[in-house]
Amino acid sequence: MTRLRSPFRWLGVLIVLAACSGAGRGPSPVPIRKEERLPLHGVTLAGPRGFCVDSRSSDVNADPAVVVFGNCAAISGNPFSEQPKKPALLTASVARLSAPEAAIGATMSAVDGFLRSGKGRAVLSRDGRAESVDVLESLAEDGAYYVRIKDRSPPAVPGADATYWRSYFDLGANVVSASITGFERKPLDRDEGLALLRDFRAASVAATGPAATSSPARAGNGVLPLRPRPRPWTTGAAATPVSGSVEMPGMRPRERQPLKKIGIFRRLFM
Repeated sequence: MTRLRSPFRWLGVLIVLAACSGAGRGPSPVPIRKEERLPLHGVTLAGPRGFCVDSRSSDVNADPAVVVFGNCAAISGNPFSEQPKKPALLTASVARLSAPEAAIGATMSAVDGFLRSGKGRAVLSRDGRAESVDVLESLAEDGAYYVRIKDRSPPAVPGADATYWRSYFDLGANVVSASITGFERKPLDRDEGLALLRDFRAASVAATGPAATSSPARAGNGVLPLRPRPRPWTTGAAATPVSGSVEMPGMRPRERQPLKKIGIFRRLFM
């Protein structure tokens, strides 16, 4: 199977989009849209405030599908269109589940363990080398998994920040992998990046409608730091630090066997 290496292979055009404010240009006839329907997956992805679909950098008719969101004003050529507060790229991959038990909500501990392993960090890295990636923190929240990493390999987009958030969540009978990447000249802070991925998930669930919850494997509610940063912290609901292996509420022993469930991640990244 061909490695995707990074969803940024579609992103050459976005170097300008991420940094450009659109100032000095008149309105353009280029249409913009906040949502992208994925016909093969039966779901709709929707960007947070200020982010619109870049159709030139997206591939919606594949599995996994890739959808790229950038600055609405830059994409449209209209400086009066909404924009994110800071330049950033949001890229999402969507892959169909091979089986219901592979859903993120049912495999949270296996996901965390895999992405912290050498193989998992190699999958996360742009250069395919585990030693290029540090996993800084991770948390589980209402069936979604969030991981913050630092990738020291050369950035695919010049000036991109090496530290960024990635999320995984179920959407219908699919797994969504999303990343939000800021830029060194005006970086996203920790909470800004996490908030944008939360907003992306909420908008996509709302845009998809009832089909968003068709997957039978769901996780418990609340926030659970899996491997938190050194100082205690909480986000939203009460959180309890956990060391070692983590079991999400409602997980059965057979659901903690990791490698039958890792195929979905290889499809999202390779």
